[in-house]
Amino acid sequence: MYCPRCEISEQSDTERQTTAPSGTDPLDFERQRDAESASWKRADPKAALIERRAWNAWLVTLPDSEDAHLVTLQRDHGALVGECVLAESGEQCPARKYNDSEEPCAHQCTVRKAAFGGIEDVYGDVVTIFAADDIGTARADYHIESAMADGGRRGGDR
Repeated sequence: MYCPRCEISEQSDTERQTTAPSGTDPLDFERQRDAESASWKRADPKAALIERRAWNAWLVTLPDSEDAHLVTLQRDHGALVGECVLAESGEQCPARKYNDSEEPCAHQCTVRKAAFGGIEDVYGDVVTIFAADDIGTARADYHIESAMADGGRRGGDR
């Protein structure tokens, strides 16, 4: 099986990446909650601006910040994984950059709390965190339903 991270011909042992890429390790929201961490306390989904950008991405602005952060969260085999970057520059969220990258930041905690609490985003839609495996199925269902809705006709059959 081909693995670009382990490609021996181009990388020496010291150059080879030894950890998973950022955003693929499970995020431990329960530990943040139980420890009453600063990120968990700062996360207030009712006061924050949360705008869905994609099936797994939200633009989050906390009330005590001027910066909008692009948060990605999804379920991968049951575990929550994701990343947080500054929306304007694309740089990693300072909380995740300078602390343990496996610890969720306040922006990620905000989305998690919103999903758990049934909080709505700026469009009035309840924040929901989807499983990555469900997205392919949902897209396939959409195409099947579209074909059924037009009786199976295509553009030239009308």
